Amino acid sequence: MNGWIKIHRKLLEWEWYHDKNILSVFLHCLLSANHKTKKWQGITIKKGEFISSYHRISKDLSSGKSKISVRQVRTVLDKLKKTGELTLKATNKYTLFKINNWDSYQGIDT
Repeated sequence: MNGWIKIHRKLLEWEWYHDKNILSVFLHCLLSANHKTKKWQGITIKKGEFISSYHRISKDLSSGKSKISVRQVRTVLDKLKKTGELTLKATNKYTLFKINNWDSYQGIDT
């Protein structure tokens, strides 16, 4: 992937900022999300959405001594769903992750 994302300083005041697992998973989601609508295997993936799985996120975020288990990813995603940051739509082949309020995180400032 190419490009960049915006991270606003108000993230420092976010209720989950001091939970390292939640922060790393959420930042991973921001980095993984489409910045424009695309097609994938006949499915439209909108900006602010991406296809992944709990296992894939665990693998992506685990390196060296720093590991996050699939169970920890599931717990984090449950908390992010409960507080409205993410919406997930699971199928038997993939999970569609949607960052709610994507435009407030990555929209163009006026």
